[in-house]
Amino acid sequence: MWTMQEYDAVVGDVAITIARSKLVDFTQPYTTSGLMVIVAMTGDPQGYAWAFLSLFTAAMWLVTCIFFLLTGLVIWILEHKKNKDFRGRPKKQLVTTLWYVNNSGKGLCFTCLIYV
Repeated sequence: MWTMQEYDAVVGDVAITIARSKLVDFTQPYTTSGLMVIVAMTGDPQGYAWAFLSLFTAAMWLVTCIFFLLTGLVIWILEHKKNKDFRGRPKKQLVTTLWYVNNSGKGLCFTCLIYV
């Protein structure tokens, strides 16, 4: 172990135990990396592209999409008369509105809705 050697630093997953703290001095970490787990994929890898949908129930996704669209409607009502970006074909207006909602920082990041 560490009893007969000199170490200036240790990098890696080292647990602070009572026995180790008697031998060396530990400092507090400068950054927190958070918890990460890497596991092997099993089964069909084609289904993992939509794994994020399992985070919420269908009702929660519906409510989230409704609020996303309502926020877009409010932005369109407030902007379409004064902002020339909100004028033109209906598809252009919809894409512009969803782009503004997505990138406003207040809206949800549904980039996939922008490219419909």
